[in-house]
Amino acid sequence: MLDNVPSRKASMRPTVSFRECGTLAVSPEVSAGLAIRDLGPRVRFDNEEGAPRPVTASEAAVTWTGDRWRMRTELLPCGPQSIELRSRLCCQSAGVLNHVELLTGDAHLCEAEPGQVRVLTLSRYGGDVVAAVQPSPVCTAAAGEPNQAAPAPVPATLTSENVMVVYDRGGRRALLIGFLSSERWQGRVSLDVSAGNDGRLQVGFDGGDVHVEAGEQLALETVMLAWGSDPWRLLEQYA
Repeated sequence: MLDNVPSRKASMRPTVSFRECGTLAVSPEVSAGLAIRDLGPRVRFDNEEGAPRPVTASEAAVTWTGDRWRMRTELLPCGPQSIELRSRLCCQSAGVLNHVELLTGDAHLCEAEPGQVRVLTLSRYGGDVVAAVQPSPVCTAAAGEPNQAAPAPVPATLTSENVMVVYDRGGRRALLIGFLSSERWQGRVSLDVSAGNDGRLQVGFDGGDVHVEAGEQLALETVMLAWGSDPWRLLEQYA
């Protein structure tokens, strides 16, 4: 069980688990103002990317298969409000690994006030905290007339190296998505959202055009999901 409070009751469901269809489900109590659904993997091999399909799935593990690969991902609790995703990729034929998305799927703001959601991003040059949805610039009318604000916010595409934190200030909920390892590849988290419209969450890395042999198994970088009311505590836990 991955519940915040362990229980044997059938009515208690994990807050993060795999569905029968193989995709990762993240409950609203965890997702910090985002509606995140149907997260699954994507792999680009020899510059080709087909639609993967699940072979086996339980709440804590899933195996996906593509035209030339198989990926098994396990969920492991690493705290009362955090889990790790550990994945292994088995290459069924020789080729070049171009790109891996461990998790990718729909994500959109589900709060009445989307401007309350903040996102922490990091890069090799530093960090920044920005609104998930950026307000449109104020349009200045002709001289003597009042300023007129643009009618709608502008969608934001945010990319962070290794770790990203999403914080809903209104609901006081935070979600951290971070890579716990960078043994071979540099992890990246990307969030593209707009108010009232579906966006995209991507957690993965550039494969670096690594040549792999048929039957070779690759241990992929480990990902952590942590949630709570204090984003700074989540960062301390991640560090």
